[in-house]
Amino acid sequence: MKKVKIIFTLDLNTKSRPNYYNLNKLMGELGFKKYSPREVDLPHNTYYGEFNENINIKELREDIWDILNNLKLNPKRLFGGILSEWSLVSKKKK
Repeated sequence: MKKVKIIFTLDLNTKSRPNYYNLNKLMGELGFKKYSPREVDLPHNTYYGEFNENINIKELREDIWDILNNLKLNPKRLFGGILSEWSLVSKKKK
């Protein structure tokens, strides 16, 4: 079955330090990772995953909102989409 590549980023509106361990764990259970297909670390609050092409995007989006609200992270915005090709994925050379 063909896979689709989904990436999203989010803004949190919380005064306390977010529990990134729980957030990353729950995002992982949905199928998201904190790094690109080339193993490049993504910016904070950015997640990537590959899913079957018949995935229900609306349901996935609601699952993400539920996780954020259940962790009391006060999500402000969620932005993402389906990728057809990676570009400009690199990290700064030291």
